[in-house]
Amino acid sequence: MTNVGISRLHHPVTVLGPGVRAGIWFQGCSIRCPGCASIDTWRVEPETEIDVEGVLAWIAGLSPDEVDGVTISGGEPTDQLEALASLLDGLRRWRTTRRPDADVLLFTGREPDWLDTEAAQALHGYVDAVVIGPYRADLAGDTPLRGSENQVLVTMSHLGEQRYGDLSSMPRQRVQINVDGQSVWMIGIPLPGDLSGVQAGASERGVRMRGTSWRS
Repeated sequence: MTNVGISRLHHPVTVLGPGVRAGIWFQGCSIRCPGCASIDTWRVEPETEIDVEGVLAWIAGLSPDEVDGVTISGGEPTDQLEALASLLDGLRRWRTTRRPDADVLLFTGREPDWLDTEAAQALHGYVDAVVIGPYRADLAGDTPLRGSENQVLVTMSHLGEQRYGDLSSMPRQRVQINVDGQSVWMIGIPLPGDLSGVQAGASERGVRMRGTSWRS
């Protein structure tokens, strides 16, 4: 049994890759980019650990007709490399039997040259595209699928090249909003000014935020 720290699972996701997607956010990040919008995913929290097979069961429970791809983010997925490899292997089996044309997109804050390391071999043959690079607030922009201009998108398969090779046809999406009990989750990559806009808009409507996933 391989456990993985998970911040949250969500479907449908429509802002982190083409089509309708399943989103998997890892819990725990050692990179901790200044200006990150998801500092709630930084801490390693043992209580968030579940069996990788539980994540795969969640994917399998979704209608394959409603999953064009899987997006893996965090946190930092590569901090849990063994669990990530196990998850990717299970996703490959799921794709083979249920949705062969579904792609896997991975977000990581590693430097781009990390892809040349032995550790990165766990991704080859399992991931179709990678958005890689630490977030830099001073380079924040509106580039599709990237929070800052230093980040790069690397395709790793023929399917990845088909889906992500021409980003000019993929405009930067606004964030999704998901209400879960007393929490409001933003899904996606905020544009410059989006986070302060959310706070201002909530305040104008008399909504008091007890905490945010970013430092305001």
